Amino acid sequence: MAASMGEDFAHKVLSDIHVHAQRQNCTKYPQNSTHDVEKTLSRFYFVMPFELKSESAGPTSTNSPCEDASFCETIVQKRASDSTEYSEKTAYIQKEKNFETDVSPSYRKQELDCDGDLIVSRRKPPCSSNVCCQRMAEYQSNSLMLCQCLNEEKSNPCQGVITIEHKMETFLKDVGYQLWAGALLMCDYLLQEVNHVQLKNSTVLDLGAGLGITSIVAAMFASCIICTDYRDDILAQAELNWHRNRWLLPQVNCGSILFRILDWKCDKFQTTDETKGPNNYVLTEKEEHLLYSANTILAAEVIYDEELTDAFFKTIYTLLLHPPSKDVIITLEKRVIFSTEAVSVCSPAYEHFHSNVADLVSVDEGPVRFCAEKISTNFPQSFQYNRTKDMELWKISSRFTDSNLILSS
Repeated sequence: MAASMGEDFAHKVLSDIHVHAQRQNCTKYPQNSTHDVEKTLSRFYFVMPFELKSESAGPTSTNSPCEDASFCETIVQKRASDSTEYSEKTAYIQKEKNFETDVSPSYRKQELDCDGDLIVSRRKPPCSSNVCCQRMAEYQSNSLMLCQCLNEEKSNPCQGVITIEHKMETFLKDVGYQLWAGALLMCDYLLQEVNHVQLKNSTVLDLGAGLGITSIVAAMFASCIICTDYRDDILAQAELNWHRNRWLLPQVNCGSILFRILDWKCDKFQTTDETKGPNNYVLTEKEEHLLYSANTILAAEVIYDEELTDAFFKTIYTLLLHPPSKDVIITLEKRVIFSTEAVSVCSPAYEHFHSNVADLVSVDEGPVRFCAEKISTNFPQSFQYNRTKDMELWKISSRFTDSNLILSS
């Protein structure tokens, strides 16, 4: 058993984003809980560009976090009135308004153990469901954290936080359950470099979105988001992360966000007939046109496997052939290995990516042309991670030579 466990662990991977996460900001679900696997909650702090402050500025506060709890409740009531689950969370917050008073040392009887040490009494949240307790406590913590950010407006007026539920080490097939540095680089790009005025009325398609953090940041600016991945369980996790954060973001411009399955290895996009009822996260036939109408396509940390890279380029080629003109933003990390055949270091996935880019831009027939450029990553860093020289940002664009196609779209 020990040997097999060691063998399994040897095939697992772990993102350094989670290794260097502030552990006090992480909460592990116990293995005997209702969750199928052990997961972790991590908070990722970020700073918005100063010029966006006027767009995202909300009520300022000089009160304590507990006194500002009513403001957090107002946010929840406005943004989650259509959801029973979040209404229950709001009710829980209201029940806990006097939590600090109830557990304050001045209101508790102080008891000492046999060694003279203080026995700290703890109050359990008043909820019959353990899972509900876990989520309510997490929600209250996020609400108080938002108040703390508001209280710090003078010193850091544009601070925000995104809470992501994820797994730690996973097998390669489950890397979508982890957060990778390329996703944070993409978030930085969206915050710092993208034309937010142009993005305001656009549709953003997020390919291989994983935990959904790039879609969450894009929702601050774009009007419509299509968050896609190839597995419904990963999409369910991304949707949960979206609902966990949507009312705590500094600003939200998104009026519609969809979570849909998009498998690059399929010859055609998988759709379902909506007249036969909902089918989890499968695209409906009416929704398929949204994929082609997207102005901006995001793909963070999807270049690590040659077969998958081929499928990715086949997918974006299909999308780019349809008007309007599109920009595909790709983040990747050049991962270097030692090749025993060449007896030297190399980066097969990175080299294969360059080969696909060269093939795409060489297309000189038909109504569309493609161009690719490597974008400088010297823009300011909003999220906390190690931005290395091996992390790259690319933009692939499509431009139509026939103006009639653009007008007809």
